[in-house]
Amino acid sequence: MAQTRTMAFQISEDLFQRIKDYLAHENERQGRKVTQKEFVIGLIEDALERWEQETADADPGAPTDTLDPIDEPADSAPSWEAEETEGGAKNVAE
Repeated sequence: MAQTRTMAFQISEDLFQRIKDYLAHENERQGRKVTQKEFVIGLIEDALERWEQETADADPGAPTDTLDPIDEPADSAPSWEAEETEGGAKNVAE
């Protein structure tokens, strides 16, 4: 049998009630009890499978940064960097 590990975390009462409502709906829809554990593990597995598929599909030569380069002269600051204004405050250019 595979070794298991425990994950524990706290959530807000509101989120907990939303999950309970969802599970009650799924219990009726599927005609069987869907547990909290099954629900959370399913979410984690789905997210990991998507990530693994995206990683496998990625071009190995492509940069990992998803931002497009900015077409500006090398000696000028990118337009998204903070610029200091007269009062010493920072102003972020758009």
